[in-house]
Amino acid sequence: MITDIHTHILPGVDDGSRDLTDSVLMAELAVEGGTDTIIATPHSHVPWSDPEDHIIEVKQAYRMLSQELIRRRIPLVLQLGMEIWCGEDLEEGIRIGYFPGMNGTDHYLIEFGFNDSAEACRGHIRTVLDLGKRPVIAHPERYACIQDDIREAERWAADGCLLQINKGSPFGNYGRRAAQASWDLLKKRLVWCVGSDAHSPYRRTPFMGEIRDLLRDEFSRAEAHRLLDENPRLLLEP
Repeated sequence: MITDIHTHILPGVDDGSRDLTDSVLMAELAVEGGTDTIIATPHSHVPWSDPEDHIIEVKQAYRMLSQELIRRRIPLVLQLGMEIWCGEDLEEGIRIGYFPGMNGTDHYLIEFGFNDSAEACRGHIRTVLDLGKRPVIAHPERYACIQDDIREAERWAADGCLLQINKGSPFGNYGRRAAQASWDLLKKRLVWCVGSDAHSPYRRTPFMGEIRDLLRDEFSRAEAHRLLDENPRLLLEP
C-alpha cells in the first residue's frame, strides 16, 4: 500500500480542495491509486487568516473530512499535519503549536521559497533542528539552490533532513529543471519518500498509481515500496 505524506485534501482551508465534495473525490482517487493512509498538510499561511485562527479552521476541516470518510466507508486513514512556510514566525509557530508535526510527531514538513538561497534554507533547517524536531523538506527538486547544485541536498540529508519529492516531478510536471533534479535525487538515493502534493481531484491529484509503476520499472519493486510506504509510514511514529 501507499502512505502519502503531502496533500492539500482538507476542504476550504488553503489553495487545495475547494469543498467537501472535492475532498471526497480526492480520497476516492487516492484509494484507487493504492493509497491507504494520507497526511493532510494544509499550508501554514493563508491570506485570510492568522495562524491562531487558521489552526482552528484546519482542525475543524480535519474532523469534518474524517467523519465523512467514515460515513461513506472510504478505506482511507486520514492523519493531520501541515506544510509549514519557513518565515519569520517559524520558531514561534512550532513552539506554540500553531504549526503541528505530522500525526503529532516531531516530524515537520517544511517548505522554502523557490528562489531562497542555500544559506537561507540552511538557517531555517537549523531553526527546526534546534527545537528538537526533524525537518522533512517538501519538494526539494523545485528549489533553485538544489537545481543549481545537487550537493546542497546532500548537505541537508547529512544534517538530518528527510527529503520528499513530488510524484509529478519525474514526469516533468514542474518543468525540466525540477525533473532533472528529481531524477538526480532518486539516483543518489537522497529521496526519503514521494508524496503527491495533491491540490484537487482534477489536476495535481492524489492518484499515485503512475509514480508507483515508474519507480518499479526504473528501480525495483523494493525501492517503490521503500519510497511510497515503508519510509513515509515511519513519519507517523513518535
